[in-house]
Amino acid sequence: MKRQGLTSATHSEFTLEALKQIAPSAFTEVRGTDGELTKKVDFDALRELLGDAIADAEEETFGFHWVGKQAAKRAAAEPTRQTLRPVVEDSVDWNTTENLYIEGDNLEVLKLLQETYLGKIKMIYIDPPYNTGNVFAYRDALDPAQWCQMMRQRLAVARELLREDGLIFISIDFNQLAELKLECDRVFGAENLVANFVWVSNLKGRQFGAGPAGTHEYILTYARNAAKAQKLYGSVTRLRRLMPAVYALPEREIRRDARGAYVLKNQLYNTNSKFNEVTAPSMVFLIHFHPETGEVRTSALPCALPGSRSGSRSGSRPGSRDAVRLRGGEVVAQLEVSGPEGAAVQLPGEGWLTAWPHPNAKEGLRFHAWRWSRAKVEGQREDLEFIPGPDGQLQIWTKVRDFDRTRLKDLIMGPSTVTGQRELEALGLGGIFETPKPVELLQVLIEAATEPGDLVMDFFAGSGSFGQAAAQCDRPFILVQQEEPFASSRSAAAAARGLKTIADLAAARLQAAGVNFTQLHLS
Repeated sequence: MKRQGLTSATHSEFTLEALKQIAPSAFTEVRGTDGELTKKVDFDALRELLGDAIADAEEETFGFHWVGKQAAKRAAAEPTRQTLRPVVEDSVDWNTTENLYIEGDNLEVLKLLQETYLGKIKMIYIDPPYNTGNVFAYRDALDPAQWCQMMRQRLAVARELLREDGLIFISIDFNQLAELKLECDRVFGAENLVANFVWVSNLKGRQFGAGPAGTHEYILTYARNAAKAQKLYGSVTRLRRLMPAVYALPEREIRRDARGAYVLKNQLYNTNSKFNEVTAPSMVFLIHFHPETGEVRTSALPCALPGSRSGSRSGSRPGSRDAVRLRGGEVVAQLEVSGPEGAAVQLPGEGWLTAWPHPNAKEGLRFHAWRWSRAKVEGQREDLEFIPGPDGQLQIWTKVRDFDRTRLKDLIMGPSTVTGQRELEALGLGGIFETPKPVELLQVLIEAATEPGDLVMDFFAGSGSFGQAAAQCDRPFILVQQEEPFASSRSAAAAARGLKTIADLAAARLQAAGVNFTQLHLS
């Protein structure tokens, strides 16, 4: 990973190359001032190809405009002339690590990374300045247009680094939330908005300004392509511990079989009457189970239910339930009955239990459908639990093996800003950075959005929390932090620890946490 190309191409070069692949006829050869022929876009030809899909200048369009927007677009497209210089003496396990820590302007770094990491990063998390007007360890006060310009440039380049199934998470508060969402809608597409998480950062409330005491921040989340992005799941164990009120999930007995641990979740019964022998005929059948051998069979459902004289077909009549034994909602029978078109259906005999699908109360219908098909019941018998009752009742439950996973909710509580401060203190770096993100907050996001081994990135690294979280989750990472000096209120405390810049703090944190990384400087 560290032996990467250290030069950048322009953003427009990537765009033009992609356009050549899909619309080669939109290009023409033009002779430059040096006499050389080069290929350029023929806008008339492109307009002809696109037809009505092009917006005319006179047409009303929706957009978000701010001073310097066009300059921001141009700056994002310009190539950088800087390079990345490895700093071996400041690295940890240079020869083996896949983790990169880069000091320098993140826009220039992002441009350099395009050459090597285009479309390769599964997750990006950033914690940019919130533009609150306050001074923390860093300056958090920009002109609104400057802030928009800064974000637009970096988001446009960062998008190209994401995998097709990649996600970006952006921490922000209400000061710039509206502007950030509009910019993200433009860069990533409004259709790729995944979530806006509410993170309870300080339950006591922050006493800023004249409004209510602020307790929360936001994590705006977009996908490169929402149709390909994975659903966000988290660890039940972790989430229940962090947020017992939010994840009030039932405690389930953990069982084991030859395939490992599992819990019982749902009965195979489907109680939704919309799924029945008419709407889902392949899902309505008989299930037979032998308690002694564990054998499972299925058979077609008879046309008529058993009649009033047990064991006799002569008394059967369509729709009759006279001889069907209902025990705790289960329908049980061991009879020879009429099958489709009058054919005899021989049900298993001595020692077998037979489960019928759930009766349907709707007129003209007999049964609900099972949750599984016949093929699945017979082919995945090991994922079903058959529980015979003392009276012959048979319950069929589904086994859930990935039982420590649950869909992530858009409210995150537990780890707070205070938690983040205490984490820095535990590493011997306390008292110099007011707003570190807690490691466990970032672990929740990393585990939901990625798999072990996926490449992740943070180009507003701050105190380096994300790098520590990624390493503990077994994800290789790229961190980028500008060599920004500490605010005067924190500079003395930082200098006492040998730290001159916030970039120094991130490196010191990684070292103190035992994280391996290759350090590079932008020059």
